[in-house]
Amino acid sequence: MSKAQTIERAPELRRTALLTAVVRQLEAQAVDDALDLFSVLMANLAPARVCALSGSGCHRG
Repeated sequence: MSKAQTIERAPELRRTALLTAVVRQLEAQAVDDALDLFSVLMANLAPARVCALSGSGCHRG
């Protein structure tokens, strides 16, 4: 029996709890992925922004 069939055959209260748990897990994972992406973007964009604002003509090595 597949996971979908197991959920489909579960009583309504249990099905609601299972699906709520899955959605909460996916939400947490999406937030974590977004924060990881933001961290990478900031690590790559921040040095260029500092160089642009400083006017010192930073050069990348």
